[in-house]
Amino acid sequence: MINLSWNEFSSVQKNILFASIIADGEITKLYPKSRRKNNSYREHFSLEQLNYRRWKAHFLKELLYFRTNHSYLVSKSSTIFTELYPYFYKQNGQKRIPVELRLLYTPPISCCTLSR
Repeated sequence: MINLSWNEFSSVQKNILFASIIADGEITKLYPKSRRKNNSYREHFSLEQLNYRRWKAHFLKELLYFRTNHSYLVSKSSTIFTELYPYFYKQNGQKRIPVELRLLYTPPISCCTLSR
């Protein structure tokens, strides 16, 4: 499990992470009776997008890594994703854009990440 403080991330890292959650990936659910205590992040992609994912992983190297076949970019369970989950997902599990966090989005980096 990774326990990083939100304050340890730069503005660029926060924007890349937010845009990634909104567009490319997802925060995983915690299921009843699961051994995990915190959520994690994952995104599946084609190998044609590998360089873009490498760029993203470079900025979030403390948090994200590739699974061995390089078609998934994932994180370990982390308190950060547990804290962020209710902002990005409704109670029924549907993804949403968290307007409560809009002041943390700073163009152009979040827009660049969303447009990939």
